[in-house]
Amino acid sequence: MRAPKLSSLALSLSLIFAGQAAQAQTDNPTVGEQESATGGSQREACPSSAICFKKRWIYVYANMGGLKAENDIYFQKLSYLINNAKRLGYTGIAITSKSFGALLAETPDNDHRYYQENFAALVELAKTKGVDLIPVGGTPDVPLIRNANLMEAFPVDKQPFVVNGQEARLQASAPTAPPIVSNGDFAAGDNQIWGVSPGNVAGTALTLKIVDDEGHDPKGTANNKSAKFMSTVAGSGTGYARLMQGFWKLKQHTAYRVSFWIKTSNFKQPIVVHATDLTGKNEIYYNYSYPTGYGTDSNGEWNPKANIVAGTQEWTRYDLDVNTLNYKGFQLLFTVPNGPSSDGAAWVDDVEIHEVGLPHPIRRTSLPVIVTSRDGATVYDEFDDYTVQPEKLVVVPTGRLQNGQELLVSSYQSSKHFTSAHTTPASACSDLYFDEQKAVYDKISKLFKYSSDFFIYHDEWRIMNWDKSCDTGTAGAYLARTTKRMLETVRAVKPDVATYIWNDMYDPYANAQKEYFAVNGDLTDVLNEKNGLGPTFTIMNWIQTNQPESLKYFSDMKFRQMVALYYADPSLKKTENWLDSLLTAEKNGVKNVDGFMYTTWSDLVNTDDYLKLQDVTKLMQSEKYKRFWPTKDDVVPPAQ
Repeated sequence: MRAPKLSSLALSLSLIFAGQAAQAQTDNPTVGEQESATGGSQREACPSSAICFKKRWIYVYANMGGLKAENDIYFQKLSYLINNAKRLGYTGIAITSKSFGALLAETPDNDHRYYQENFAALVELAKTKGVDLIPVGGTPDVPLIRNANLMEAFPVDKQPFVVNGQEARLQASAPTAPPIVSNGDFAAGDNQIWGVSPGNVAGTALTLKIVDDEGHDPKGTANNKSAKFMSTVAGSGTGYARLMQGFWKLKQHTAYRVSFWIKTSNFKQPIVVHATDLTGKNEIYYNYSYPTGYGTDSNGEWNPKANIVAGTQEWTRYDLDVNTLNYKGFQLLFTVPNGPSSDGAAWVDDVEIHEVGLPHPIRRTSLPVIVTSRDGATVYDEFDDYTVQPEKLVVVPTGRLQNGQELLVSSYQSSKHFTSAHTTPASACSDLYFDEQKAVYDKISKLFKYSSDFFIYHDEWRIMNWDKSCDTGTAGAYLARTTKRMLETVRAVKPDVATYIWNDMYDPYANAQKEYFAVNGDLTDVLNEKNGLGPTFTIMNWIQTNQPESLKYFSDMKFRQMVALYYADPSLKKTENWLDSLLTAEKNGVKNVDGFMYTTWSDLVNTDDYLKLQDVTKLMQSEKYKRFWPTKDDVVPPAQ
C-alpha cells in the first residue's frame, strides 16, 4: 500500500501518537508485547483475582466512507490508533458507525461509497497489529432503515371528530371553553400562574422575568408583555433559568400541539422547550438533537427543518407535538442554561396548547386507526367509508359517513422527535425487528471477520413497550424479551460471539426505574428471574454515580463486567474516582471485572479527546491501582 497523503490534522495526530508510544515503551516495556511464538504462549494475570484489565479498549465513533482510504480523515486516524494501540497499552478498539446500517444499501450513497472498502482495509491492518476490532451496533432504530412504520407510537384514544363535507377533523372546542394555557400572552404580568425561576445565579449571569416593553401583539391589543431571558458574561451563574406552567385535568393518551413565539437579540444560549410529568421528575418530551423541538407544517407533515432559534431574530412562531401518555396532564418548560458566551436577550410570548387529531399517524396491523360513531355502536371501515391522512379523515362519497356526523377516532402518534431526531426506536414486537437486526449483523460479521465480539448498543432507550401486540406486561419484561431475542439473533449468525451491552437500562442505580422518559411501564424488574434474562453477556458499566453499588449489583447477578471511563476528563479526576470505586468494589466482594474502555462521545475528528490514552494507562499502572493491571507470565507447553 502506498503511503497516504496526510492532512495537517492527521499528521499532528500521528506525531502525538508516536510520542506517546515511545514514552509508553520507555515507561513500561511490557506494554504492547506480542504473544510469544508457537511452542509457548503468554498468560495475563493480575495481583487482583477479582478485577483484572485483560481487555483494554478504545471507544471510537467513525462515520467514514465518503472518500477512499488515504483521503478519508476517519481512515487515517483509525489507522494511527490501530498502529499504536498496543504500545499505548490497549488491546482493542470498539467502533461504532451508526450501527453499520449503511451496509444494508444495495447501492451506497456518496457518503458511503468506500464504506466497506475502508473498513475491510482497517480489519486487515488490525489483524497484522494484533489489535481486536469490536463492532458496535444493534441499536433499536436499525429496523427503521427499511421499515419506517415499525417506529414506536403512542396511543391517541377516542378523539371527537366531526364530518364537514368531504373530510372529518377534530371537533373544535366550544368558544366559551377556557384556553389550556393560562396567561399565555403574559397580559396579566407576573400573576404566579407561570413559574419563573432564574436558576442559581451568581453575578446575574442569567435572569428571567416578565417584562412590559417587548411583546408579540398580532391583534393590536397594546399588550407589550412577554417573558424575557437576559444573559451577561459578567456573571458566573450555574444551573438553569426556567419558565414553566403545569396543566392538570387533561386526557390520558391524547396529543397536544404546543405553539409559541420567540424573539432574540445576540442570544447564544440554547432555548430548551420540553415537557415533564406534573411532578417535574420525568421527561416526556425532550428532543436532545434539537432543543427547541421539531414542528409540523400546514399539511400535517414534519417541517423540513427543526425549530432553530437564531442569535438575533424577529418574532418567529414555532410548534411541537406532545402526548400525555399515561398521565392526566403535563408541565411545559422553557429552560435556558447559564454560562452565556455573550450578553443578550430572548423573549417568549403567546404560548398556546390545543388538542390535535391524527398527528403523524403510524400505521401497521397492530396499530389500527379505529373510527366509530359517537356512541361506539357502529365501527366504520377504512377505504369503504374513509381514508386516513395526517390530521384528517377523507370521506369516501359512497360510504356511510354523513355531513355533520360526530365520530370517535383512535390512532397511534409517531414518537419521532420526542427524544431525538435520528435515533427514535422501532418496536420489537414483530419478527421483522429481529430479521432486520440479523440482516445487518450478518454483514457486520462478514466485514469484521476476525472479531469474536459484538457490542450491542442498548443505551438510553427512552421510548418502548407501546405496541400491545407484545403483551409482555411491564417495560422490564419487554426489555428482557427483546434482549434475549437480540442475543439469539446474533448467535444464530455467529454461535460463539461474545456480547457486551451498556449497563444503564438494566441498572437500578441508573435507568431501570419505575418511570423513565416515555417508556410505557416499570423497568425495575428487567433482570427478575421470571423474565429469564441471565448473565449471558458482559455488562459495559459507564455509571457516573453509585459506582460501587452498581458494580456489586451486577456481580451478585453473576454478570461479567467492563468499565467505561475517561469521558473527556483531561484532569483524570473522574477516571481516578472510577478506579477508587473499583478498589471499594473489590473490598465489597465484586468479581469478574475483566477490563476497561477509554470512552469519549466525541467524533474521532476531535483529536483532543484521544490525547490522554497513555495518561490513562499510566495512571492505572501507578502504585495505587497496579493490582488491576495484568502482567504476562510465560507458559511452557507440556511435553508431547
